[in-house]
Amino acid sequence: MKAMLFLAAGAFIYGTGARKLSELKGIGHTMPIPTIAFCIGGFSMVGIPITSGVISKWYLTLGALDVGRPFFTAVILISSLLNGIYYLPIVVNAFFSKPEEAVAEPKQLPRQMLVPLTLLSIGVIFFGIFPSLILGIVYRAAQLLLGLS
Repeated sequence: MKAMLFLAAGAFIYGTGARKLSELKGIGHTMPIPTIAFCIGGFSMVGIPITSGVISKWYLTLGALDVGRPFFTAVILISSLLNGIYYLPIVVNAFFSKPEEAVAEPKQLPRQMLVPLTLLSIGVIFFGIFPSLILGIVYRAAQLLLGLS
């Protein structure tokens, strides 16, 4: 998730030279692949369903409740809320604002930048929809690390 956000930010800088969020208004119109990847990463950080982020937040919440620590559940929920407050305006400005001068005609991104963004986006959604494909591996690794096997 975070790797995707950083790669998208790098793509924005490479394509436009812009280094401020205020300069990226309308970027979704001129650089759709990195912008969509950024949105998926942001949605996953918030914990929106069909992204892998919802799975991690769900299991963290269950773990906190299981050991009788509702405070940590509140921290997880507040974290999601703060992530939403941070990412939502970026997403809205990317798609619903008129493109700024810096983003009106960005440089063409090389394939080496687009392929990782696309694969990470697919992975975040795929494992959000089919978490059982990886949860068994994660469960087994946790057992081994905790000496429970």
